[in-house]
Amino acid sequence: MRVIIMADGEGKRWNNYTGVPKHLIDIDGEQLLYRTVRLLKENGIEDIYITSHDKRYEIEGTTRYEPKNNLYEIDRFCSCYPIWKEETLFLYGDVYYTEEAMKTIINTDVMDFEFFGRFGQREEFKKNNGEIFAVKIKNINWFKNACEFIREEEKKGNLRGIGWDVYKTLLHIPYKELYLKGNFTVINDETEDFDSPEEYENWLNMQKIVFYFPNIYIGGTEKAMLELIKKLCDKHEIIVAFDKSYSIDVVLEMSNYAEIINVKYKPLSCKTLVYVSHYGRPKIKAKKYVQWNHTSIGEVDTEPPKRTNINVWVSVSNEAKKQLDNKFNVDSMVIRNETAKVDVTDDVFKQTGKLNLLTVSRISKEKGFERMLEMVKRLEERKIDYKWYVIGKSHQQKYEKEIKEQFKIYPNVIFVGEKQNPYPYFNNVDYGVMLSDRESDCLFVRECRSINIPVIVSKWNGVEEQIVDGDNGYILNMDLSNLDIDKIMKKELRPNNVLESEYKKWEEIL
Repeated sequence: MRVIIMADGEGKRWNNYTGVPKHLIDIDGEQLLYRTVRLLKENGIEDIYITSHDKRYEIEGTTRYEPKNNLYEIDRFCSCYPIWKEETLFLYGDVYYTEEAMKTIINTDVMDFEFFGRFGQREEFKKNNGEIFAVKIKNINWFKNACEFIREEEKKGNLRGIGWDVYKTLLHIPYKELYLKGNFTVINDETEDFDSPEEYENWLNMQKIVFYFPNIYIGGTEKAMLELIKKLCDKHEIIVAFDKSYSIDVVLEMSNYAEIINVKYKPLSCKTLVYVSHYGRPKIKAKKYVQWNHTSIGEVDTEPPKRTNINVWVSVSNEAKKQLDNKFNVDSMVIRNETAKVDVTDDVFKQTGKLNLLTVSRISKEKGFERMLEMVKRLEERKIDYKWYVIGKSHQQKYEKEIKEQFKIYPNVIFVGEKQNPYPYFNNVDYGVMLSDRESDCLFVRECRSINIPVIVSKWNGVEEQIVDGDNGYILNMDLSNLDIDKIMKKELRPNNVLESEYKKWEEIL
């Protein structure tokens, strides 16, 4: 089979955008025409012609053919009669073919001819009639007669000479109508042609994955999102979108792996939009919408709205799934959070108490600081030599001020503030402590587990998914009635946690 890549058009609508012809635009670091040739060769095709008068189109392993005529649209076919073979595949030089589409086109057997493309409107590009991406022929005379007829009609101004005119002629479809009548293989994936810069830019946007968070601060949810983005960014173009407030430190770190955009001023379109919060109504259009649930949603104080456009619901734990599914009558899948590689450096920081405790948490009421205060009082009553470092801050300054005032008389409790990298403080820690009212898949607990630091936690719903009492930590009643200081001081726990990445689940749904 001979393949003819048609790339001799004038590109009037392209208007020298980016300074190169549309056939040579960059797609993931590879020029479009070179990509098409590579895909053909990977599928065993060696007989490849490229029709063009541009010497830049000379690609190793192909033959560049300069057509004599390029007056009419139909000449993309007619002008290369001399190089047609009994079985010929015509490809368009300005089309991005997916690997799957190329395999389908090459491996489809045809009797006389077959067209390949997308039929019907694609909303994001405002194309109402679909697109033809390839034509494969075996009956040369039949196809040639149709092309010559269309060329005469195009001369007279009766037809535009486009691929659909060829299809209608061959199948005797009225030219004012358009419907499929066989001999058409549907390609309905990311394959797309680029007639104009706008279409190219729209297509590029439609390959992106956007994570939307109204406010971006330093917190467990943001850290989980960042760890996921770090794994995705090598294969996907990532945007983190917000429309309210942000922490400059967090945004700066995220910008190493993703583009950061305030959609309040720049609406977006994308392939997949991941709502990282239940709140917010961003100006973002997507082909697929994912709701990522980090919350024990049946226990929150503020009723979150249910989004109606969600294709995939994701929860970070079985308990979070149970509550979300019951609340919204959905069926979410469980994907546990990714955990950063915790780097504990000995010479950076070292706690010095006989009992060394660490909490990394937002300072807010649901995080259980009243319980923490009660535990501190009991340690003080027993005259325990302890150090307890607390990393984090509050978005509610009044509450944070009140909490710090209550702990002021206990100098062994040190509020460090917000730290973009808290991991040096994990050094020499005897226990991580998290005494929250509720959690879903507490990232701090996962971080402790990842380096086998035992954890003291309160008995929130679903805590058993992370902690086995007496094995990798201790689970305390909400009223701390089972707090056993003597047991804690023995430091007998030697956890051997195994945390497996569930990143592949994200690849499947994105």
